[in-house]
Amino acid sequence: MPGIIVDLSKDLGYNSWIIIKDLAGDAGWNYKHVIPDATLRPGDPVTVTTFLGFVAKTPANEILPHVHLDRGNRPDTDQEGHATWFAPNLNPLSEFDPANDTQKPVIGEVKFRKQLSDVLGDNAVVNGPAGGSERVRVNARYFKETVAQVGGGSIPLVGFNAKTTSFDGTGGDRKEAGNVMIDIIADVTDLYGTAANPGTRPVGTYHLGFSFSPTDVPGFHPDEQIGESVTSIHLSGMPHWKSVKDVATINSARHIYSNDRDANSKLWTGPYFHTLTNTSFTSGGDGDFVNDRKFYWNARAKVGTAWNSDVPATSNANSMYPDGIYSV
Repeated sequence: MPGIIVDLSKDLGYNSWIIIKDLAGDAGWNYKHVIPDATLRPGDPVTVTTFLGFVAKTPANEILPHVHLDRGNRPDTDQEGHATWFAPNLNPLSEFDPANDTQKPVIGEVKFRKQLSDVLGDNAVVNGPAGGSERVRVNARYFKETVAQVGGGSIPLVGFNAKTTSFDGTGGDRKEAGNVMIDIIADVTDLYGTAANPGTRPVGTYHLGFSFSPTDVPGFHPDEQIGESVTSIHLSGMPHWKSVKDVATINSARHIYSNDRDANSKLWTGPYFHTLTNTSFTSGGDGDFVNDRKFYWNARAKVGTAWNSDVPATSNANSMYPDGIYSV
């Protein structure tokens, strides 16, 4: 769509940028890590055929050349003096044709972690991506005990009477009341490509969610959904975001991506372990990434409440999730 260059920076090397506003309306774009073409000036009109510049060369601690493309319709309120930047509160993908991307996301491992382990690591490694990175945690407690499945294979055992174990073995195997507070973690990778020309480079997943279906719970039909179908992540635009900094900190990264030794997300190459239960799209969600890390699946929630309710059932008879086998 046609627009006009609002601002640009040519002298920051890797951190150079271009800001473009739509000719119609209040929305616009931030192009970051782009070296603007020498002929461009603020006020210049642009179209879809305008050559904007080159992708900046990456510094030594980055792996791949890349561009951050944000779309918004209000000013970024916290960008260290870059008053012309747009807040990333709109969905840039809505302006592109996805016809060349028919390759479906791939779901790998699904893991279950005790929610009280969803905390930041004690240390930070400086000078990493986004100014620092959380050191991988080794004492997060996961449900690793399994039970045999009819027909072969095994399934994880979670809940009050299940054990949790940490990678480093501290504290041994524990059965605790807090074991009904569960984070659901899924390794999901999306690739850009088609059946004829499949992609190999992982990209961010646009939309993730989860639901529960009992398979052998008395009184329930197999595959009957229990509770609501929960949207975990939906990058169609985050109206509450005020700044790029909202998504470029260790706190906000931990909201989406697990960084434990048992589920270790890795920049650029994957895997990407998403903590699905940390979601703003649910009862009590307020869009604050740090606050939304408090959410968890309450395996002892009372029937008639939400999946993340803190109202406990007093018995199997009034539990939303009575003892049994579930598909998640």
